[in-house]
Parts: sequence; C-alpha cells; structure tokens
Amino acid sequence: MIALLLLGVMMACVILGMGIGIFGAGVKGNILLLLSVAVLYTLVHVFLAVFLSNFARNELQAVQMVPRIAFPSMALSGMLVLVNSLPEVTQPCCNLVPLYWGNRLFEGIMLKGYGVGQLSTELAVIGVVAALFFALALLTVKTGWRRNIFSFCSAI
Repeated sequence: MIALLLLGVMMACVILGMGIGIFGAGVKGNILLLLSVAVLYTLVHVFLAVFLSNFARNELQAVQMVPRIAFPSMALSGMLVLVNSLPEVTQPCCNLVPLYWGNRLFEGIMLKGYGVGQLSTELAVIGVVAALFFALALLTVKTGWRRNIFSFCSAI
C-alpha cells in the first residue's frame, strides 16, 4: 500500500503541476490545501484498489475491475452530467460515490476559493471513506500480514 500511495501522490503532484503550470488552470484557494486534498483523495483510491484486488484471483481480474468502478463513478459524480439533471431516483446514489465528493472538494478549492471551513462536510466524508476502505482492505487481506497489521494498529 505504501508503494501505491507514493505513486499516487507523485501522480497527483504531476497532474496538479501540469494543470497549473502548463495549462494555466487557476486556483483561487490555497494550493497546499489543494495538494493535501489530492493526497487524501489518492488514499481513498489506493485503499479501494487494495480492497478490490483482494478478491481477484490474478492480475488480469484486478485490471478488469477498473472499468466497473471508474465508469459508474464518472457517470454518478457530476463529472460528465450534472447531478441535478439525473433522474431523481438516481441522485441519492451520487452521495455514495467518492468521486462526487472529490469533485466538490476540487471545485470548491480551485474555482470558489473555499477553505477548510466551507469544505468540512466533504473532507469528513472523504476521510470516513478512506478509513472505511482501509479497514475493508485490512479485513480482506489473505496473508498472515493481517495479524501483524492489527497488532500494529492496536499498539497505536
């Protein structure tokens, strides 16, 4: 997980750097807050990937899970279509998609200049989701490492 997290953080930094430096994306809010949110959001997806890969029998199955998660997430997050324009039955489902909350965080910081106070709900949701996926990843790991990890966590 540490290697995936480091890779994810590096990718987030590169994407933010390119978006701001090369493409001139404006950031009205605090850039350090934006980077911190990107790291937290990366944690969510690293823990989700580890959790889902625990159910795969091989690497091919793990890779095949990506579109099954990515496409519905994009469709329900407001990235492709505004959530308000979705059928009313579908709109509550959007609250269950981490990308929905990530979009709200990035939009709030970059476009509206919000700080932690205005984004406290979104930050709390992303934090809880990260903790949930971390716990699920620990509970579903198939090796003896689970005992060691639980021992480490209980010692803290």
